[in-house]
Amino acid sequence: MSETKAADVELKIVEPGDEVQKETEKASDDIKAEDIKVEDDVKAQDETAIDPAAAGDAKDTNKDETEGNKTDDEETEKLLKDDEEVAAPAATASVAKVNESPKDVSTTENGGTKPDSKQVPFLKRPFVRWALIALFTILILVVIIVIIIVAAVHPDPSKKTPSKSPNSTFSYDDPRAIAQVSCGSLQGVIEDQVFVFKGIPYAEPPTGNNRWRRPKTESIKCGTENNTYNAKQFKSKCFQYEFGSEKIFGAEDCLYLNVWTPSFNKTRKRPVMVWIHGGYLQYGSGNTKGDMPTPEVTKSMDVVFVSFNYRVNAFGFMALEELSQNSTSKSSGNYGFMDQIAALTWVQDNIEQFGGDPSQVTVFGVSSGGTSIYALLASPEAKGLFSRAWLMSSSVKYEATLADAQEDNKVFLANTKCDQAANRLECLYNLTPREIVDAIPWDVYPAWRMADLTDIPKNGQFSGPVAIIDGEVIPSAPFDVWAQGAGNDVPLVIGNTAQEIDFAPTEMDLPTWTWEKYDQVVRDAMDSFDNTLADQVLQDYPHNVTPQFQFTSLVSDARVICATDVLTQKAADAFTSPVYRYVLTAVPSKPITLKFKYAAEYAFHGFDSMSFFGDFSKYMDTTGENENKLTEILRSGIKEFVTTGKITNWPDWETGTAIISNKVETRPRYKENECRRWEAAPFFPSYAWIN
Repeated sequence: MSETKAADVELKIVEPGDEVQKETEKASDDIKAEDIKVEDDVKAQDETAIDPAAAGDAKDTNKDETEGNKTDDEETEKLLKDDEEVAAPAATASVAKVNESPKDVSTTENGGTKPDSKQVPFLKRPFVRWALIALFTILILVVIIVIIIVAAVHPDPSKKTPSKSPNSTFSYDDPRAIAQVSCGSLQGVIEDQVFVFKGIPYAEPPTGNNRWRRPKTESIKCGTENNTYNAKQFKSKCFQYEFGSEKIFGAEDCLYLNVWTPSFNKTRKRPVMVWIHGGYLQYGSGNTKGDMPTPEVTKSMDVVFVSFNYRVNAFGFMALEELSQNSTSKSSGNYGFMDQIAALTWVQDNIEQFGGDPSQVTVFGVSSGGTSIYALLASPEAKGLFSRAWLMSSSVKYEATLADAQEDNKVFLANTKCDQAANRLECLYNLTPREIVDAIPWDVYPAWRMADLTDIPKNGQFSGPVAIIDGEVIPSAPFDVWAQGAGNDVPLVIGNTAQEIDFAPTEMDLPTWTWEKYDQVVRDAMDSFDNTLADQVLQDYPHNVTPQFQFTSLVSDARVICATDVLTQKAADAFTSPVYRYVLTAVPSKPITLKFKYAAEYAFHGFDSMSFFGDFSKYMDTTGENENKLTEILRSGIKEFVTTGKITNWPDWETGTAIISNKVETRPRYKENECRRWEAAPFFPSYAWIN
């Protein structure tokens, strides 16, 4: 065979035949490109099979060429291997298909045919490679853009500072927890998917010359354009004794509030619930665990919550002639109520920034928080600051005047030694906070300790007043204000627990009482009024259930529940808005020790507010069915109330009282027979509790 013919047999790229060309063009037009052409091993028997006439010459030539082409075959195999690694599984399937198809052939100079020994792999073609490079570049750009967007919306978690929160197992700082309010820019935190802002100042610190004066709210600053205020931690409680102990804590600089909101959405503003804490007007704060809003109740109710501190004990309610003479209004006392009004004013001015609706503000509170609301309902200064109210276990007795308080509090002045000072007012303002609380007449009549609050009434034994009719914030007795049509006419919910005093009765050994001991205590107390009363009272509260149940029921009825019926009737007579009354009879799933060694077994004071908040972690490891059901019932009713001002499945006062246990039942009047006695002289209003 000539050199030319031998060269024709060399492994090289050839043009495919017409049939193969059509197939290739079709694959190119169809982007799927199933056919990847590869080199077939060229063997002598193949050529013989293709062209038998040339078999002899080709056999000798192929022997030499096979040896010479071994290197080219290895290179081709390497190309195939590389192609297979790059190609997808579908491409691998295509290779198998090609191997099963007829061999590619080309025409030789003498009209014969020879194998197409080398074809460029599809992925190696220049236009395909450039297309892949362009596609890969576009994908990289898309990924980079997505990363930038995600980083802008969700900041890098590694840059967030984890911090423990008393209301959540985990919380974190987030730039989105920012609010612009009247005093500046606030940086809050996110706890359990709720935005929380803590320790927001709503008035200047009531220290120095601001002590025993109205809160000053005009010049509060809490951040600048370039410097946000840190609203991530609760601030100090107001200066006070701890309930049930001799521990003193807090500070005079304490006028701060807190906000919990599920959303900043201003197009769908949410109702607002403002919590006013209890504590006999002597102690407490807006951030006491188990007695405050939490992220959980915020999400459950889908409302904006606010809580705040206000001045308590002598800092918040001391009325003295020296202080009155130094006032432009010639009055003193009730500074704590002034703080509450300032906080509610702040809510009206700023709550929209947190997604809240200032036209749907519900104030709610337990114990002296309820008493505070009772006072606010009679205060012209609070008009328009709230649109609904929920009072729990409030005081009903509100009759002490400014003159009465100034006379009674001379004991305090004497205890400070300022009564002997040349300048009494200067002496008072120079007292340390500790000297002030130590001078409070806790046990000397009129005692501020209110030790008899949870005891059976005894003739001549009273508690001293704290809140008073000052002629300014409270112009006259609340009942009189209402009767004159000057009260704040808003929808009301007024509630009690059936055994209010069971949280801390004066008789701490009550669970061990026998019926004989029960009879003796009741007779001794009732005989101090009239020796015919004991038999009647014991008939109303007979020997059934337990002595603890009957005694706590008796004292609760006499001190607060029946008196609250009077309050409810007065409100219903004076207001055009709906008034609802409930008594909670549900009991805890197991006894709860609140502060003392005494364990509450029945519907104790504060069980309703505690159940509403749903946080029993301070008192029990896990909640039972009783607590969970009560939480569900209260939240359902109150959520409707704060939204509409009505509760459709509760009776209004004219219809009856809602009795709440594991369901809501209607009773025309709770303990109507027993209350006839406690609502009459000498018990009401003189022996109704003051808190």
